[in-house]
Amino acid sequence: MRTLLNYANPQEEMVNKFLQSVGSYLSLARFGSWNKNLLMLAGVGIVYVPAKIAPQGWEWAVVIGLLSLCLASSANYTINEAIDAKFDRYHPLKCLRSAVQNDLCLRLIILQYLAFAVTSLALAYYVQANLACIIALYLTGALLYNIAPVRLKDVAYVDVLAEASNYPLRLMVGWACIL
Repeated sequence: MRTLLNYANPQEEMVNKFLQSVGSYLSLARFGSWNKNLLMLAGVGIVYVPAKIAPQGWEWAVVIGLLSLCLASSANYTINEAIDAKFDRYHPLKCLRSAVQNDLCLRLIILQYLAFAVTSLALAYYVQANLACIIALYLTGALLYNIAPVRLKDVAYVDVLAEASNYPLRLMVGWACIL
């Protein structure tokens, strides 16, 4: 015999579905890959260590610059995950990713991309205009890498060069936070 306790609260079930949906979209951002952005600290060191002089408040500039770079990389991952879902479906590991497993709304994916990208650019500009320019270049590179008709990802050797260009840009982010 079933009792009322056996049935889930409809509101609780709705909240759980909403949270799962939000989690599906946020997983596109690959927050676990933010560790690559710590390379920008080498750019800070390149400027700071030889001169041992930095502007007042440089520590906050570095923290905000790192956050800006992390948000930009999440914007890039969001667009990459969404566009590559049709290819990842056939990959033994990538087929488990959220963009493949869930029916996600393209408008919400674009909104998430824009939210990360605009917030990243705003934070970068808050630190200084040069940093915003570097972040804009980083974001533009990812769009050229992922989106047709250019889609550098599909051009042999150019794909490796395009991906490799992200590392000097990360160094430049750190550099721009100090200068």
